[in-house]
Amino acid sequence: MFMLLTLIQPYRDISETIPGSFMADNKEGKRVSLTSFGMLAVELESLTGETLQIAPGNTATLSIPIPPSIASSRAFIDQFMVYE
Repeated sequence: MFMLLTLIQPYRDISETIPGSFMADNKEGKRVSLTSFGMLAVELESLTGETLQIAPGNTATLSIPIPPSIASSRAFIDQFMVYE
C-alpha cells in the first residue's frame, strides 16, 4: 500500500490551491473564519495503483506534530475535516 501525502503550506496563497471561503460552522453552529497552520491531502493506493479506502468500522490514526511555537500559544486547536 502507498500513502500519498500532499502538504499544503499556510504561508503560500492557499486560496489558489484550496476551494472555498475558509468559513465554517463550529460545533455551536456559529459561522467562523478558519485559520490554517497547514493542511494535508491523504490518498491511499494499492501497489497496482487502485484507490483504497479504510473499511467501514475500521479507523486509522494520522499524527502530525505541532510546532512548539503554535502549541504553546493555544490551549487547544479545533480541527475541521473535508470528506470527498
